[in-house]
Amino acid sequence: MKRRSYKPYIFLALTLFFLLSIKANLASNLRSFAVQVAAPTWLREKKQKKSSVKEKLLLENIHLKQEIVELRDLLLSDQINHQICGTLAKVIFREPSSWSSTIWINIGEDTNSKLGKIVVAENSPILKEKAIVGVVEYVGKVQSRVRLITDAGVIPSVRVSRGLLQNKYLFEWVDLVHQSINTRDDLFEFSEEKQLIQNVLCKIKSTLSKEEKTLYLAKGELYGSSAPLFRSRNQILKGVGFNYDFADSEGPACDLRKNSPIPLIKKGDLLVTTGLDGVFPSGYQVGIVSHVEPLKEGEIAYELEARIAAGNLDELNYVTVLPSIIPLEK
Repeated sequence: MKRRSYKPYIFLALTLFFLLSIKANLASNLRSFAVQVAAPTWLREKKQKKSSVKEKLLLENIHLKQEIVELRDLLLSDQINHQICGTLAKVIFREPSSWSSTIWINIGEDTNSKLGKIVVAENSPILKEKAIVGVVEYVGKVQSRVRLITDAGVIPSVRVSRGLLQNKYLFEWVDLVHQSINTRDDLFEFSEEKQLIQNVLCKIKSTLSKEEKTLYLAKGELYGSSAPLFRSRNQILKGVGFNYDFADSEGPACDLRKNSPIPLIKKGDLLVTTGLDGVFPSGYQVGIVSHVEPLKEGEIAYELEARIAAGNLDELNYVTVLPSIIPLEK
């Protein structure tokens, strides 16, 4: 008679004894792994779908909060007395052949009739919050076409603003990032990482909140570099003629070639409208200096590049239309 082997049973008993003797949390992890491996495909797909829906809702929540911040900043802006005369418009169309040059908005002559005053007109400035994004070039009955500042034909007169206004502009962006991070635990592996970044952002906001004098320095012009035949992602403005040749209310004339304790223009400077072009009111944001060309021998003005202060114009949804400062022909 064949002798029965008890080795498999002994091995099974030892395995069970080991599993029961290890820590509860490790056993739980092993059980979870086993269940996950053994779970049917449809169950795993259901969990993945639920996770994707949650991520989508989180993104929608962030976008809604951003729109609330934009509307809040619009109401609290320094130019509220001027902007209160304007009206809100929705971007309804962009022509693929001139993506970086024009947009269409959903207001026109009918809007002026409803408001009882002319707000939408040729040369009406277009804003996103407190930043210039373009100018109205055609007014229809219920819609209008806007020429963006990324187009080479829009040339705002601007001036360097360094100090308080520059800090306010940066504070708004840092604050937006800070608020967004508060809603996104999924970006961090450990809670300590999130807390560290929040502390850094708080410190930056505290530094930017300190009272500081605003300096108005070099003046010049900006123009776009749009590529009309394809969708352009390069939203960089070119700057020409930046100098301080003539004295004004902000100070005496400055020679570009003489060493000055305060540079007339440098990377990071905020560029705001001067009102001297006769189209855009003074004091609105246009760009942030990203590069300054070295002054060559014989040149009398700086050339530069600037990022658009309004951010990515490809994602424009709502804009504010201001009344034109150009007198209407009777």
